[in-house]
Amino acid sequence: MLMGGGIDSTLVAELLRQRMSKDRLFGLHFDYGQAAAKYEMDSVANYCDASGIEYSEVRIAFPLGENKVEIPGRNALFLLMGASIAVTKGIDAVSIGIHSGTMYYDQSFNFVEHARSMLHGYFSPNMSVYHPLLRLSKN
Repeated sequence: MLMGGGIDSTLVAELLRQRMSKDRLFGLHFDYGQAAAKYEMDSVANYCDASGIEYSEVRIAFPLGENKVEIPGRNALFLLMGASIAVTKGIDAVSIGIHSGTMYYDQSFNFVEHARSMLHGYFSPNMSVYHPLLRLSKN
């Protein structure tokens, strides 16, 4: 489960926790130098500890721009890295808490389909992308 520490990824994690055994779940947070990384990781740790879910943090060195938030291609990289870790744990899915109503390509159905094709090519046709919030908008 890709976990950013916010409400979207935490909701996706909770939906999965209610449907699956904990041994099929693994929380993954990426620290790529974003300003809120410590708070995000604390949130992920609090949720996973309370839920009995194993989790980890991956640190990535990105040359952040002025806004220190937006990294083009970041969600694709996170899905690829998440799937790479998932397969080592015998897990054949990766989840992401993206939603509609934004202008970003990596929060669209096209993105999910392209990402799914990429994961099928690298791993297996059984690797799936779980994105239950994509039909929802925060608006």
